[in-house]
Amino acid sequence: MDSNASVLAVVPMLQGINNVALCNMGSIMLIIWDYCITLHKEVQHFWSGRWTLSRVLFLWNRYLSLAWAL
Repeated sequence: MDSNASVLAVVPMLQGINNVALCNMGSIMLIIWDYCITLHKEVQHFWSGRWTLSRVLFLWNRYLSLAWAL
């Protein structure tokens, strides 16, 4: 009887872990989707021209978030 109680106590914890994993996957998919739909604008506006601090910060933020998510 005690082992059944232990199993029942673990089930909500496993469901919570699964929910966290699904939220993480959803976040990663949103970041990748954002990259896919805005890449052409990024190339048009940020990859042509001279380098400025704002350009470096934008690209640093954009690609660091992708690396962090993966």
